[in-house]
Amino acid sequence: MTARVKLHLIVEGETELAFARAILKPHLDQYHVSVNPFMLPTNRKLGAAGGALSWDRFRYNVSRLLKQHAGKSDQFSTMIDWYKLDSHFPGFVEARKLVKAADRASAVASAVHT
Repeated sequence: MTARVKLHLIVEGETELAFARAILKPHLDQYHVSVNPFMLPTNRKLGAAGGALSWDRFRYNVSRLLKQHAGKSDQFSTMIDWYKLDSHFPGFVEARKLVKAADRASAVASAVHT
C-alpha cells in the first residue's frame, strides 16, 4: 500500500480555496496526496481571512504552520495571486521587471525561499 502524502496548501483567497477543494483535492487524491487547503487569516479580531496578504502576515502565519508540523513528513505549497501582491514580498521589485508571468513567479518564490 502506498503511503499518503499530506500537502498543506496555503491559499490567498476564496477563489484559490474553491479551486483547491473542487479541482486539486480530488485530482491529487488519486496519487495518494491529501490536500489540506488553508486560507491565511487577515484580521483575527474580525475573524476575516483571505485577500490583502501582506508579506509580514504571510511570513508570520507560514512560520506558525511550519512549527506546528515540525518533524512530520508533511509537504507545503502556496497559491497566491500576483495581482495586488504586497511590494514588500522578497524579490517583488526585481520580478516586476520580468516579462513572463512564470519568470515573475519564480523570482518571488526563489527570493522567499532564501
